[in-house]
Amino acid sequence: MKKLLVLSILMLGLMSCGQKEVEITPKDEKIKIVQGHLKRDYELREKYYSVQQELQKLADEGNKSAEEELKRWKEIYDEEVTKNIFELSEKTKKTVEEARKSGKLW
Repeated sequence: MKKLLVLSILMLGLMSCGQKEVEITPKDEKIKIVQGHLKRDYELREKYYSVQQELQKLADEGNKSAEEELKRWKEIYDEEVTKNIFELSEKTKKTVEEARKSGKLW
């Protein structure tokens, strides 16, 4: 009986010494946070930086799942930046429409 009790306590101790569980953020939530960060929304920008700092800290400690999650965040960030690059501003759309109507392109 004592052996069983000691073994169970030992197992619980070993299980609690594992790596910290990384919270995986859903892709939709990541996109929302990254878009807010790029549009300079203060709250979403703070959330983005706090998530990045926590994941980087865990990755520096050798947590593989944190490294993978950081990689996913970087992919989402790169996709959103690419979308923003190719998106026309309202001013540009207005200028193009005026040029089309007037027939003067230069």
